[in-house]
Amino acid sequence: MRGGVRAGVVSVFLAIPASAEPAADCRIRTVAVDGDGVATVEARCHWDVEPARLVAILRDPARLGAALSTLSECRAVPGGRVEVHSVGWPLADRQVTVDWREQALPDGGTRFTYARSQRQEPLAPGRVQIEIDEGWWEVRKNARGGATLAYSSRYDAGASLAPFAVRAFVGDAIEKSLAELRAAAEAFDRPTVAVSSAPPE
Repeated sequence: MRGGVRAGVVSVFLAIPASAEPAADCRIRTVAVDGDGVATVEARCHWDVEPARLVAILRDPARLGAALSTLSECRAVPGGRVEVHSVGWPLADRQVTVDWREQALPDGGTRFTYARSQRQEPLAPGRVQIEIDEGWWEVRKNARGGATLAYSSRYDAGASLAPFAVRAFVGDAIEKSLAELRAAAEAFDRPTVAVSSAPPE
């Protein structure tokens, strides 16, 4: 098994419809590639949206699943989430159970971390187990009153989809997924969540 037991957004080996605008004001870069060829990719975005909207979407599996078009399933389980990534024909859907944690940052921001759980929910027929899915999201208020979103992802889709194949288009996929997330935040109707508040234990 590549990458060991612990793995990891945004996780986000996702694509969105071609009509969507690419994420503006974002920088995406590969910061490391391990001995198995699995890349760590980071992004930093500056958007004119209320940080609370982004926090509320990331905090809520249903909202996040609705925001990202190829996150075909995103549901809460004790201590984490089950995610199904639909990457499109001819590739099978990918599934993973992640541990999901939230913490308030000293500067008033919010950090979400996720990592492949040691206990995986049973795979539905036809799905492939994601080998590595780990990373983090950070949301802060920026100097212009909007949001700074930082993101890190280390991802191995598993089965026959080799890490070098993922690296070939993961940057574009993340850029498009960030555009979807931004659009969802702009359309969010009830930004009532404080950026630094964490849900009760």
